[in-house]
Amino acid sequence: MQQNLLRVGDKAVYPGYGVGKITSIEDKDILGNRLTFYSMQIMDSGTKIMIPKNQIKSIGVRPIVSKKEAKKVMTMISEEGVEKKSKAFVSKNWQKRHQSYIDKIKTGSIYEIATVIRDLNHLQKEKELSYGEKKMMSKAKNILYSELSLTMDKKELDLISDFSN
Repeated sequence: MQQNLLRVGDKAVYPGYGVGKITSIEDKDILGNRLTFYSMQIMDSGTKIMIPKNQIKSIGVRPIVSKKEAKKVMTMISEEGVEKKSKAFVSKNWQKRHQSYIDKIKTGSIYEIATVIRDLNHLQKEKELSYGEKKMMSKAKNILYSELSLTMDKKELDLISDFSN
């Protein structure tokens, strides 16, 4: 994504927070330097964030995914996707697993967030999730759902029972 592609009204993903809407683009003087900032309001929480234009890429802010990518993600977290779960190593140590999930969510990658959901769904088939794991699942689903609901028709999302809370 090029830095100048975001405009007022665009929706984009801020890693760890979810989907937000660009509400304004402002120039501010900071210690004698003129900097351009994007004002973003996170749609789920209403949180307002000021993002320096020159740091958009390094922070990982990105446009919402295409319909084609959304369908791939929906397949990943569907029952079929959980059953075909990759043989990736999932730590038995809950602390390492939890940190891995946090790191994946922080990337802002829709595929990494879907992997967290898929892995927790797989784990849930083996044992009851702990309070922390349930909370992590809820956070990942909220971030993912907010993006997918903008890309896809919500009726299509209803086909994935994992999104019902």
